[in-house]
Parts: sequence; C-alpha cells; structure tokens
Amino acid sequence: MNLDIGTNERFLEYVNGVSKEDNVALVSHIDLDGLASAFIANKFFKTENIYFVNYDELNLDLAEELREKGITKVVFTDLFLGHDNGLLEALESFAEVLVLDHHMVPSDKNSPRTVYLKCENGYCAAYFCYEMFSEVMDLSSCDWIVACACISDFCYEKNSEWMIKTFDNYGQKFSSLTLRQSSFWSLQWTLSLALVYFKDNIKRVYDSIGNNFGEIGNIKPFAEKVQDELDILLKRFVSERRKIPGGWYWEFSPHFKVGGLVSSIVSGSEQDKTYILVRNEGMYCFVSARRQNMAQSMVDLLQSALKDLENASAGGHIPAAGGHFMKRDLEVVRKRLGVAE
Repeated sequence: MNLDIGTNERFLEYVNGVSKEDNVALVSHIDLDGLASAFIANKFFKTENIYFVNYDELNLDLAEELREKGITKVVFTDLFLGHDNGLLEALESFAEVLVLDHHMVPSDKNSPRTVYLKCENGYCAAYFCYEMFSEVMDLSSCDWIVACACISDFCYEKNSEWMIKTFDNYGQKFSSLTLRQSSFWSLQWTLSLALVYFKDNIKRVYDSIGNNFGEIGNIKPFAEKVQDELDILLKRFVSERRKIPGGWYWEFSPHFKVGGLVSSIVSGSEQDKTYILVRNEGMYCFVSARRQNMAQSMVDLLQSALKDLENASAGGHIPAAGGHFMKRDLEVVRKRLGVAE
C-alpha cells in the first residue's frame, strides 16, 4: 500500500514521540470504518479521550473543547480534513496533529505541527491504520474487525490477499461471490446497524468490541430494531424511486439514519447503476450516492450537484460518497442531478 500524501518516516516520528506526559485525543467518524479505525489506533494510544463525530462537528468548537481539556496530541482517523475552516490551524496552536485517512483531499495538509497521511485509493481507513500501526505493534488479534470494516466500505479488492488470509484464520473462505453468506458479513452488518441505533452514543458500540473474533457484546437486539425499519424502507424504495441519468433517485425521512445503509443495499442489486438517496431532516437534506462498478465518480457527481450552495458540502470516494445541503435548495439539486418529474 502506497501513500498519496505523507511519509512513513513522519508517521513513525509522530508515534515514537508520544510520551506518558501527553494527553491524547482520538477523533474518528461515526460509521464502521471510523469505529474500527479508532479501535486499531487506540491499541497504541490507549486514551480515554475518544470522540466519534460527523462532519458538521469538525469545527472550532471541537478545537476549543480539546484545548480546554489540555490535549497535547490529536489523532484523526477516517475523517476528511481538507476543508479550509481553520480547524487544523486552531489545533496546531496547542497540539500536534496526526491524520490517517483514505478520502480524496485537494492539497497536502502537512505542516511542522500536522502529520497528514492519505493512503492510495481502494483501501478503507481501518486497513490503513492496521498497516501503519502494525509497524510498531502486533495487531494480529484485531484482523477480524478490520476485515469487517473493509467489507462495510466496499474496499476489499486491492487487499484481497490479506482478506483471504484473514478469512482463513477463522476457518472461512473469502470470495466476493459468497461474501454475503460469511460470518464476517453478518458481523459487519450487525455492527453497522447498531451504530445507527446508537448514533448519539457511538462509544456504546465501541466498548462492546472484544479482542476475539465475533465479540460484539449484546448489541444484536438493537441492530434488529434498525433492520425492521430497513425492511420497510426497501419496499418503499422500489415503488417511490425516480429516474436520473444512469440510475435512480429517492427522497425519504426515516426514523433511524439509514441513508448510507439503504444506498449500499440497493446499489448491490444493480452495480452498473447510480443511486442517489436524499434524507430530509430539519433544515437540511443529507445525500448518499453509490455506484459499485465505479464507472462514474460519486464524489465528483455530488460535489458538482452541491457546488456553490450555501452550507453544503460533499466528500467520499469514486464508488461511494455523501454530503449535505439546505432543504431550501432541494429543487436546485434535483435539477442538477436530472431527476425525472
């Protein structure tokens, strides 16, 4: 695995420079890739200061909270910090920053106080963290949770040899054709659903993960509640979807925040089509885009659709991306996406 931004030398310099006197904060995304990334990184840092955030929380208020707690090292995993909102500069005034991410970033954010590492496309953040921190410690017992993150993020082609080896470690055979019948698929799905249920307390799911294969505590009953709503929404999608060039568009207002999960499910049935799902919530709309054959860049599509709109942003990868915009701009976004009447 290569680095698109940053160097191994600076990573090693950062982690080897952490002392017992340092007060470390670990900040990660709220999905399974973010959860697994934090789980891996914290095997090294062993901090109680763990924050699971969405992108609207990456702001100066977060920087001030960390400053008031006396944080001296801030580590971000599975979070795109490419926006010029002053966050990195604010953090650098009191802490040294490490970023381990896999999202496309417009420019190199490295500085004397920030080590910004971005792996090559095709790998999820959890696998990236696993590879990097394996240089300084043994993480072999955590391979199963990393494999689950690879599956949930649809990033298991480039590291297929590692996936085969990991599946073999637990008496299973890795194949993209039979993946959905594996225990790994069931594990990642249960974890992903539980993260939706505990969206306001991601640490609850994090604390349920053990070191042995399949140890996820008692979160399954909560995941089943989210699955019940998913079953209803999937039926509605078929009857309510609207055509866009090369695919389908759907607007909905679920009880649970399952936009990304619904997108992943429906896009798996026809991988040569684009799926745009818009979730209405208060003053904002949250959009999820998928195209699993990667014939069209979802991040480019969303960034074009939301370009120059107030309080709007989008990020992600070629096969999967997400974003948000103000509900008042919904009609503009529909037109830009070519939604059929």
